[in-house]
Amino acid sequence: MREKRKLIYLGIVVGLLATVWAVSSMTTATAHEGHKRKNAPASAKKLKNPLTATDENISQGRALFTQHCASCHGEDGKAKTDVAAGMKRKPTDLTGKAMHGITDGEVYWAITNGIKKAGMLAYKTKASDQERWQMTLYVKHLMGEHPQAGHSEHTAAPPQQSHNEHHAEVNQRAVIVMGFSHEKTTHHFRLKSDGGVIEVAANDPNDAASRDQIRSHLNHITQKFAVGDFTAPLLIHAKTPPGVPAMKQLKAALKYRLETTERGARIRITTSNTKALAAVHDFLRFQISDHKTGDSVEVEKTP
Repeated sequence: MREKRKLIYLGIVVGLLATVWAVSSMTTATAHEGHKRKNAPASAKKLKNPLTATDENISQGRALFTQHCASCHGEDGKAKTDVAAGMKRKPTDLTGKAMHGITDGEVYWAITNGIKKAGMLAYKTKASDQERWQMTLYVKHLMGEHPQAGHSEHTAAPPQQSHNEHHAEVNQRAVIVMGFSHEKTTHHFRLKSDGGVIEVAANDPNDAASRDQIRSHLNHITQKFAVGDFTAPLLIHAKTPPGVPAMKQLKAALKYRLETTERGARIRITTSNTKALAAVHDFLRFQISDHKTGDSVEVEKTP
């Protein structure tokens, strides 16, 4: 009888401990979820938008959002894009509950300063103060505010982005994805008659940190490319590079080999498949252009 009573007490204690643990876990998860969206400082919350929510301002904001933000967040703000799908930390659905309670000032702060851990670029030097407030109006429009505005039949055309501005954004995204500085390293892309080469080297022969980061990243990329995963270039360029669809489809016909070099590493790509070879060359030519490496786009004869 005494043993039975002990078992009952033990069961009650275990049950109570399990309940406490479950409640604690739920509280921690909820607190974490709530904290994730609080990236802006308290002072940002009090900032007021100096612009009125007119059709013109929201239309301009939409055009700027389409140019700078839609590749991740989608034109409708729901973050249902190929780029978003490949990100470890998903972009926020700007139309969802996570945005409830976010002020104009907090949106403006995020656009201005970016959110580095999430891979969101800063537009403090890429867009004027007025343009950032116009983007803020459009984000608030996506959140359900100002529903009466923003439905003008004539949507403003996105401003033309200079090649230098585009290149700067590519480099910023590359640093986030690759993990090493483009100012301290040099990329080269070479077209070969049997495939091609992706090579990265530290500029300073004594920069062991950059060298090791290069090797780690290219090792990761070698493994990913081999299974048809091209998420990294998609994130860096904010679009699917030419050649990638065919390289994914013909992954069995492609071989990727990592080779370490004195200052970094290279990926040697080879294939005997004509279509796969053409895709590799398209991919490498795009890299040369978008990274502005100055490498030749002509095919070198493999010895």
